[in-house]
Amino acid sequence: MRPESLGEQAYNRLIEMMLAGEFRPGTILQERGLASILNVSRTPLREALGRLANKGLIAREAGRFVMVDGLDVQRLVETFSLRRLLETEFAGLAAGKVAKEQIEHQRARAHEFLALPSPSPGDYWNADNALHSLIADAAGNEFAASLALDVRRLTHVLVPHRTKDQIRSGVMEHFAIMDAVLAGDALRSRELMEEHLAGEKSAGLASALGDPIEVSA
Repeated sequence: MRPESLGEQAYNRLIEMMLAGEFRPGTILQERGLASILNVSRTPLREALGRLANKGLIAREAGRFVMVDGLDVQRLVETFSLRRLLETEFAGLAAGKVAKEQIEHQRARAHEFLALPSPSPGDYWNADNALHSLIADAAGNEFAASLALDVRRLTHVLVPHRTKDQIRSGVMEHFAIMDAVLAGDALRSRELMEEHLAGEKSAGLASALGDPIEVSA
């Protein structure tokens, strides 16, 4: 593979590890250990770490990378603004284009998630991303869907934890979005997606500004 491909692989794997909560704020990211875990050389690893640093997820301190401690409010606002532009449009374009079987599968996954006694940040990411990815794919713009996925991962890494009420509210909003998309109501699909993302943004800002949140549901 080309070095760029290995760098992309390393970047995606590190994002997955962050989404799973494997790195805590203040963790020093040891290049040698990470290169061994990811099975890549230092060059693509440093490329991946550089991308994470540019996104504000890690910081360079004294010549080494560490996980950031605390949220960058401005970055969070900007990221959700981009999600709103992309995913609200996806919802409208996907209306009437998602099969009933696909929607029912998503409903089943959502109910399974709600039944988990103590879902992890990774569980929440998988449940949330499943529906958003389905809608993005149905919208029919592969490049925009790929961009939205990267932005969506960023918001989950920035705000990995939600309260029980925030999680349940988000899933209930997913059900409403699914109903509108299945019914082919483009306007309502857009409205519901915009409301959903506004709620996610509010939850993120509450965390960033120091309001108390639970570590897991």
